[in-house]
Amino acid sequence: MVLHNESRALSWINWINEKINTTEPFIVLAIENKANGICIGVVGVHPKDEIDNEVEVLYGVSDNYQNKGYATEASKALIQWTFENTRLKSLTAIVKPENIPSKIVIEKLGFEYVDTKVILYDGDMCKFGYYKLYNNH
Repeated sequence: MVLHNESRALSWINWINEKINTTEPFIVLAIENKANGICIGVVGVHPKDEIDNEVEVLYGVSDNYQNKGYATEASKALIQWTFENTRLKSLTAIVKPENIPSKIVIEKLGFEYVDTKVILYDGDMCKFGYYKLYNNH
């Protein structure tokens, strides 16, 4: 996982920062545990090259804090903010079919399954569930 240790997390943050395009929404925020003030994950939206620069929602939570609703809560707040503060009409999510917890989060957020896409991931072509969420405001 990206957040396995500080070195890997910093490497990922640097990789993300190289991708910034100011003409599209690109936001990555920390998820903080209110009880102890530590960073337990990230949430964001960004254009994803592999899906024709559609704006994707992303999230990741440290192993010790998974399955507690943090990804859902943080993603829901960021999605609301994104739709209220940008001109986006939709957001995209891609999820590996075997990643059931992530699929559950996406569905709780109201994303609907559209198709299966084959996308380059870590040097291999992999199948992903392709989901969309439309701004109904």
